[in-house]
Amino acid sequence: MRLMSSTDLTFEVDTASANDIEAHLSRCDRSFQPCLSSRVCLKAYAEKIRRHGVTFEAWANGSLVGLVAGYFNDRARREAFLTNASVEQEWRRHGVATALMSNALTRAKDLDFLTVRTEVQHTNNASRLMCLNLGFKIVEHHSGFLVMSCACV
Repeated sequence: MRLMSSTDLTFEVDTASANDIEAHLSRCDRSFQPCLSSRVCLKAYAEKIRRHGVTFEAWANGSLVGLVAGYFNDRARREAFLTNASVEQEWRRHGVATALMSNALTRAKDLDFLTVRTEVQHTNNASRLMCLNLGFKIVEHHSGFLVMSCACV
């Protein structure tokens, strides 16, 4: 496996189409436990993200290789929700997810949100540790997931 450098990547916000998102989620599907496609229709989920969400994207050679998607629409509670964080296998352990999550947290802070919440599979130690290192705290457990929250300060 070739080591990837940050110069191989470009980071964008809200440029991916629903088709780009669906293709990326399909490539990452088996890394979710259980598979993401067993819980949602990938096409409908990608369309929902594109219509209502903000996407933080990592691109390599014209392909979406990393994605954090969130909803920044709960202005009443001033709380954002990150619905997806996924990085293709060959790009893992290169800081891609951390960079994308950091960009999402910066967006929430810039929008004057108080908190950002997300859910992490309880068996996904890498994602749990990344979130803890970014300042998230575990606030709830349910259905095999950890609900995590981060203050925007």
